[in-house]
Amino acid sequence: DRYAPVFGGDAVDVTAIAIQWGEEDAYLISLAPHKPSEAEQHLELERRKLETVTAKLYPRAISVNLSRNTYSILHNEMDNLNNPPATGKFDDLFQTAADTLHPDFREEFGNRFRREALLSAHARGTHEIVMEHRQKRIDSRYRWTDTHLIFLDNPVNDDVIAIILSRNIDDGKQAELRQEELNRARQTILHEALKNTSMYEFYYYPQKN
Repeated sequence: DRYAPVFGGDAVDVTAIAIQWGEEDAYLISLAPHKPSEAEQHLELERRKLETVTAKLYPRAISVNLSRNTYSILHNEMDNLNNPPATGKFDDLFQTAADTLHPDFREEFGNRFRREALLSAHARGTHEIVMEHRQKRIDSRYRWTDTHLIFLDNPVNDDVIAIILSRNIDDGKQAELRQEELNRARQTILHEALKNTSMYEFYYYPQKN
């Protein structure tokens, strides 16, 4: 990687050829700009298409490689209290998210999104993992957030890769909770009304002509 900037790219291909240098064994080492394979080009194209689509629906999208314990933020417009660096270790990304979660959701979040749990889920054939939780924002208030991880096909190697999508669902969730509370209140009122009403009041007595 230290030579990649010299070639104007992110990676280089290194080739070592054994040669005879006089009476000594030697190696001829060559460096060249990395030329993506067809599979790598296809994977990058699909990643860019996915990023374009998700940007319209989710303000944060993160590409992760669980096998290598790395992540890279594709775009981020979330106002979370602690925003992670653009790239880094996935374990650090998880911890940053967990530190800003409401305590009621931390255990379940860890059970679903810790790297070891995700690798196990992938091995079982799981395709995606979703969780609604409350997370502290820049104003120090907890707001409802939807976190959605989708495992991606990897035609290049056996690395387990995925994309993590996040969005604010606080307004919709608050409305949903208010509706649930209203429904419970209605059920309570109905139950009390039935309990205090005599059964004969429900009978219908038609008038005789």
